[in-house]
Amino acid sequence: MLTKIFSGLLGLALVLASAPVDARTIWIPGKTSNGERLTMDTSLEPYNDPDGMTYFNYSVVDIKGNFRDNMAMTNWCYLGRVQRNPKPVRYNMTKPGWVIAFDNEFIEITADSKASINLLKAVCAVVNQ
Repeated sequence: MLTKIFSGLLGLALVLASAPVDARTIWIPGKTSNGERLTMDTSLEPYNDPDGMTYFNYSVVDIKGNFRDNMAMTNWCYLGRVQRNPKPVRYNMTKPGWVIAFDNEFIEITADSKASINLLKAVCAVVNQ
């Protein structure tokens, strides 16, 4: 009995002594075709506009651990799934992916890796809630 109480208190002490976890950052499973990792910041929730575009924020973590934040839009979220939105949209991608603005131009990112497909799945699931 005393052993059970002691191990319970030890377990509680270990949980309380652990470093806090940043619950806003979701690490997306998989890597991009360049070997980079993707994260999604849930404090900036994705949203849909009336034109059928979904807007979201994500980060790219390169192999050295450097973060690069991006704002993106996609027409590939519909009813909580990765499927093309049938509404007419301002920027219509033909393949699953998203668009980012970089140096005053739009760059299309095709979801061609496990990480990028998983990022789209996460965005579409969150925006539909």
